[in-house]
Amino acid sequence: MISSSLKILQVNLNRSAPATESALQLATELKIDLLVVQEPWITPKNQGQTDYLNARSILHPSFTQILPADLCHRPRTLVYVATRCKLIVTIANSSPKDPDLIVIDIIEGKSKTQLLNIYNESDQAGTGLNTLQRCLYNRQALHPSTILVGDFNTHHPWWDPLARPTTGANELVEWLESQELALLNTPGVGTFYRPNLARESVLDLTLATSSIASRVQDWQIASEVGSDHFGLLFTITGTQSNLVENPTLQAKYNTGLADWDLFATSLIANSASSPILSVLHLLELPETICSNLLLKSELDFSNFFKKIPDTDFFKKNLGLKITDFLDLAASELTSAITSAATASIPTSRPGARAKPWWNPELLELRKTMLREQRSIVIDLPSSKLPYLQAKNAYFSAIKQAKKNH
Repeated sequence: MISSSLKILQVNLNRSAPATESALQLATELKIDLLVVQEPWITPKNQGQTDYLNARSILHPSFTQILPADLCHRPRTLVYVATRCKLIVTIANSSPKDPDLIVIDIIEGKSKTQLLNIYNESDQAGTGLNTLQRCLYNRQALHPSTILVGDFNTHHPWWDPLARPTTGANELVEWLESQELALLNTPGVGTFYRPNLARESVLDLTLATSSIASRVQDWQIASEVGSDHFGLLFTITGTQSNLVENPTLQAKYNTGLADWDLFATSLIANSASSPILSVLHLLELPETICSNLLLKSELDFSNFFKKIPDTDFFKKNLGLKITDFLDLAASELTSAITSAATASIPTSRPGARAKPWWNPELLELRKTMLREQRSIVIDLPSSKLPYLQAKNAYFSAIKQAKKNH
């Protein structure tokens, strides 16, 4: 079980580009680590292209994408990983060759958690089997620390007390119970709604093994996305043990704001203060020795120095091997460059940030859409129109903001 906390937002985006932009912005605001998507918007295939090997969804500077292992057909599952996430997140070796199920390994030291993202739908290859039958029921025992999320497209009273079981629902429940998966949804709380429906239904589920379920907090609906599926938001809490700093999150130099004159001056000064770098230009190593340093590593390099100042450093280190001397020189050079960069180049850290075209007007339109959505009266069809108008205005504004930028 990983010890760091993980914040996850899962949502079916109904192949909508504006809904994807809205979900990414919400994930940025909420500092989401994993945005787990079903039915993502995917770039259209080029003319004559028979597969989706070059497929991608909407790009965002704060997230990277993980696509399914099978790209012969349209990917219908996807995971966005925040660049700020301190954990190693990668597609698992056990992930099936299927566009509707992706298995993700979340690794921290020697601990691992698996996340299964599923979109239950009929096979694009025409086998007649849905995703549950193709990919889930035939899997071996789940990893002890597993979370299963997705759009199951299945009605059952376990998660929707007012619903009649759909075909195959009992088989799904039997499999979930055999795997000892706990339902994290609040039964009866809708996750899917369209204006032509009499009520909200529950299609999107969050399930977990016992070791994960006991750590999940704040499971809730996030309806601000604008898709006909609501987002499901939750946090897996961790023990917050001290970890080694992730190299990808260490400070990076913003070379666009560098003072290169100061860098050059600092590097020269740092090199001059180094007992090794300050005399490198005086070394005269025979060519035969330089081309076979590893073979000659046992030689005493002091025989190949000429014109070297009589300093305490070289008096104390005349017995060094050539390779040891070069290691010291490399270390001194690295230190000199790092010190010069620190003095002359500002640093920056990757972090969640909105796209450059996002503006306060879009935020207000999203709030308006959410307010109208909450005002819908199930038995009053006319109350749905303001919500649809607000949603269209919000999505149109997203498209226009991108176009103008």
